[in-house]
Amino acid sequence: MNVLVASDGSPASEAAVRLLAALARRGAVRFRVFTVASFDLALALAEQTGRYDEAAALERARAIAEAAAASLRDAGHDASAEVVEGHPATEILAAAERADLVAVGAGRERWLEILLLGSTAHEVLLHAPCPVLVVHRTARDRGIQVLVATDGSEAADRAARTFAELADPGSCTIRVVSVHRPEGIPVPTAVQRGDALAAPEARSAAERTAAILRGSGFSVEVGLLAGPPASALLSEARAVGADVVVVGARGLGGLRRAIGSVSDKLARHAPATLVGR
Repeated sequence: MNVLVASDGSPASEAAVRLLAALARRGAVRFRVFTVASFDLALALAEQTGRYDEAAALERARAIAEAAAASLRDAGHDASAEVVEGHPATEILAAAERADLVAVGAGRERWLEILLLGSTAHEVLLHAPCPVLVVHRTARDRGIQVLVATDGSEAADRAARTFAELADPGSCTIRVVSVHRPEGIPVPTAVQRGDALAAPEARSAAERTAAILRGSGFSVEVGLLAGPPASALLSEARAVGADVVVVGARGLGGLRRAIGSVSDKLARHAPATLVGR
């Protein structure tokens, strides 16, 4: 599995590296740490030194990428470092064409405050050609708690398979859940019908996803939730202390058109979210 790790030296991107170092299968995942020497990085250095210096920004980018790659290698993983110059989102998305998963850190305040203004993490989540892991803060070093959410869609199945390929079964505990609409509640529109399943369908979806993960060596428990999917999943994530939430983005075109989808809300509020498509 080829994983692109976008690193800018921020606490959130360092958290992504620590999570991947603890979670990933050793010997089965190749990490490519990718840092963009951007105008913003040069400006940040200029604020510290009082001098705008593109060469210094390039050297700083190399140091960031090499440090992140070294952290992954120290944890027993295969990791290389690469630096390019340009616009961060544009360069990351181009590099993601050759990846099975792209991981990106998203500082919580930045993600919430400039969500509609094109933050790098947001642009990558919307437009990457592969699944995306968005990380806000560091998971525990062992016994990582994972909540896998499924609605029975192909995107949810792909998210589960991506996680199964990435993660070492010994590194985490998994709970698979599906959200069903409460009994007796009318569902008037097709959009709402697609967002919440009837209870038997939800149970079937959860069991199918659990089978995918068990087939890759994971120990899994299964549960059902009721209510609006985003709020139900966020409440469950808090209740079980989930370090990572795994969810499918069903039809990313809809996500591009309307901020507030289930996967988007989880990516903004959960500690880390793997969004499959």
